[in-house]
Amino acid sequence: MVWRRKNEELNPNNLVGTVKYGGGDALVWGCMSASGLGNLVFIDGIMNHALNLNILRDNLKLSAQNLGIGNNFVFYQDNDPKHTALIVRLWCLYNCPQNLKTPPQSPDLNPIEYIWRELVITVDAAMRFRPRQKFVERSRRFYFQPSSQRFLEFRVLTRILQLKDIQSNTSTC
Repeated sequence: MVWRRKNEELNPNNLVGTVKYGGGDALVWGCMSASGLGNLVFIDGIMNHALNLNILRDNLKLSAQNLGIGNNFVFYQDNDPKHTALIVRLWCLYNCPQNLKTPPQSPDLNPIEYIWRELVITVDAAMRFRPRQKFVERSRRFYFQPSSQRFLEFRVLTRILQLKDIQSNTSTC
């Protein structure tokens, strides 16, 4: 909840800056559910809406099947332009049973960021980009180990439930 006086929303003291496209050179796509972590895809080159669509086609439903949830999931992605491109939204409309609308600039509602942060810490930031194969191997080892599932259960899902409780107990101003 944000408290401020009327007409002060653009006052610099009330703004929080964000960095767009400020990631590193290693691009990784992954998905998760309460049942576990889905496929992990390492991306070469520039990520755009066409590549994002191909990754979704090749990995989203397969991950859901492997996790034993079939079509019983709510699909969530942030408001990045490659996620909101018309072709991607149309594919999601016809292929994902439920889509969760994302509020803009919502770090609390991006639970996979907790997994990415833990991956970077575990894999060791100094070797993330050299050599690439070693980064891929160590990332896969972290991502698919049982402790990552426990991290997902205890840290990520607990945080989501806390936010849900906060949201349901907070009235809108």
